[in-house]
Parts: sequence; C-alpha cells; structure tokens
Amino acid sequence: FAVGDRLRIENEQIDVANISGNTLTVVRGVAGTTNSAHGIGTVVLPTTGGNNGRGVSVFLDERSTIEDLLIANNVIANQADDGIRFRREGDAETRTFNPHDGQSRAVSVIANSIIANARNPSADAQGVTGAPNVLSGGIEVQALNGGQDSFDIEITGNDILAHRTGSASVNGINLRAEADALILADIVDNVIRFNIDDGINTTDRNQSTDDRDIFATILKNNISDNDGNGIEFNTSTGGQQVVVIGLSGIDPVDGRFYGNNISNNGQAGILVNSGAGGSRISIAGNTINENGQITATAGSDLVNRSNTNALG
Repeated sequence: FAVGDRLRIENEQIDVANISGNTLTVVRGVAGTTNSAHGIGTVVLPTTGGNNGRGVSVFLDERSTIEDLLIANNVIANQADDGIRFRREGDAETRTFNPHDGQSRAVSVIANSIIANARNPSADAQGVTGAPNVLSGGIEVQALNGGQDSFDIEITGNDILAHRTGSASVNGINLRAEADALILADIVDNVIRFNIDDGINTTDRNQSTDDRDIFATILKNNISDNDGNGIEFNTSTGGQQVVVIGLSGIDPVDGRFYGNNISNNGQAGILVNSGAGGSRISIAGNTINENGQITATAGSDLVNRSNTNALG
C-alpha cells in the first residue's frame, strides 16, 4: 500500500491518507460509496486498473496452434470478467516447441497476482446442448470439440485471490472440458483464497457420447478461506477425470511437502460430484481441516449437490 492508493473493502472504497508502520490512516466512503462496518478478516483490495472485459483472453479455433505461451509476473486485477480466460475449440491445439526457461507445459501461467476479477461476468456460450452458462474466475480454461486435441497448461506460483460477485458463482480456477476435449493441467504452489465459490472447480459438460477428460496434478497449494469448497470435481456421463491431489513425501529440490493446505473453506475441503462416468482421484499428504465454515440456505449455490462425496 502507498499514500494515495484507493482501496475497496466489500462495497466501500477508501483512500489511503497516511501510513505509519502497519497502520493505515484512510478516508472512508469515497467515490460515492457508503462508510459501513466490516468484519475482522475482510479482504482489502486495490481498485487501480481493470478492464470492462477480461484481463487476458486467448481463443484458439479451427486449426490454430499455440506454442510455448508464457504469462508471467503480471498484476491482473479488477477486471469485469475473468482474470485470464483460455478457450480452445475445433482442431486447435497447444504444443511445446521451444519453451522458455522453467516452462514445462505448452501454456504457462506463472507468478502472477490475479485479484478481484469477474465482478460482472458475461455469459459464455458453450459448445454442447443447453443455454449459455456464466463461467468465470481468476483463471478459466474451456476446452471443447476435438477428441485428439488437448489443452496443456501449468498454473504455478500465482496469487489467485478474492474473486467475488453477487450475481454468479466465481471460482479461483475453473477447468471445463466438453465434447471429446482433453485438459492436462498442473496446478502447483498457488495461493487460492477468498473466492466467493470454490478454490478450484472442474466440470465436464453432460453429453452421453462424449469422451472428455480432465487430468490434473494439484500440489503445494494453499487453498483456503473460499466461500464454497476448497476443490470441487464434477463428473458427468461419459467423462473420466484423473486427479492427483498432493503426494506423500518431500520435494528434494525445495524441501517442501508435496501436499496442499486445504483449510477454512466455507463448505467441504474436497467435494466429488459423481455421475454415470468415473473419476480416479488420489488424495495424499494434504492438510485438510477447519472446513465447513458457512451454513448454506436451501437456494444457495453452495448447497452440496446430490450423489456426492465430501472430504474434510
């Protein structure tokens, strides 16, 4: 924080007038907002920057190809829609040809601050049956139409924080596969906190002839203080998800445990919504505690769905 910054706490905006050590002197209720009470632990967000759409939007269609895409060391904050959105359709593909130093996947999202986006998300038409759904989050990955093609991504070392809106469910990370598509994702060493719905959410759109898949490796993340579930998996008819959530042991490179901290989320630490398809999920070496902090009402998006299994 710096003198002159304009910050947001819930719906109130404030200006920083002075800083002494860890104490900020502020002007309350600026920019036409109301001076109101806020609970201890309420997130304080910057209001600088922001676009009316997405921060970064990448769309691959037909026979287009992306090689060695690196999005690193950016501040992506206060967008009206997703912080970062990838959408792959048709025969488009991602591949590695000449990767940057430290890049291990065709698409790499590394060491970004992705904060307070999706305040007014737009409906994003999907490739299968049904009306458009509002899908939004800090990072949104949609892959559809193309059984031989995959979307290959690593999400590493990012702060994915405080994506909150009153009009739609907003997750820290969304992975969505449809119509024979495949997502390969490594989600490692991120801080995913204070989102209004789930920390991480995976979905495969329901269509009985699909052969869509989501393969995800989730290691060393701090997934906490989200209003929904820490991690939620949704598996529909014909879908197959293979997911590794933590591993036993210590990484010999950095001396850290492979497991995730999945704590203090509003609903389950890990929620698996099973369908007629199947999932193979390995859960090992994680700290999963103090979840279930929010009591959901009957009409809430946070109510656990039927045919589910919850951990923590």
